[in-house]
Amino acid sequence: MAGKQKKPGNGAATFGDNGVYLTEDTCTNVARMILNMYPKLEYKDKDLMARQDRLYEGIQELVQLGLKIGNQVLYSAAGVSKDDVYRWENEIDRTPEHRDFVKRIKLICSTARELYMASGQINPVTGIFWQKNYDGLSDVQQINVLPTQPLGEKLPEVDIKRLLGD
Repeated sequence: MAGKQKKPGNGAATFGDNGVYLTEDTCTNVARMILNMYPKLEYKDKDLMARQDRLYEGIQELVQLGLKIGNQVLYSAAGVSKDDVYRWENEIDRTPEHRDFVKRIKLICSTARELYMASGQINPVTGIFWQKNYDGLSDVQQINVLPTQPLGEKLPEVDIKRLLGD
């Protein structure tokens, strides 16, 4: 049975070809929607205003090229590293305004991922992986432990003694 190739997307574990066939139209539509959903904010810090301008220019470039929005590309567009994002998000060496700025970048990326998954353009498993690793989501399993008496009701001590012949 040599030679028979499986077409991508036909396996049980794949859906939407994991972004391999993500269309330029979908990427463009998602990026345009992001620009409409998240208008620019006014920041007191002029550095953040400049970074926000670069971020939105980067998203516009993604629209023009028909490319996907992702965390690393938007971090680069805004001139921050993932280490900067961590520090700013945790207000280690920056202001609450910086924290809100990087949280907004993450929200934009999270929204884009959800739209890619909902439109069947990326594998949900990949999307879930991204959501767990970038968006802080997790699978929560609730386990309820109920006390039971697998051997029936507890016998009174008098009955136990009678059964044992005491």
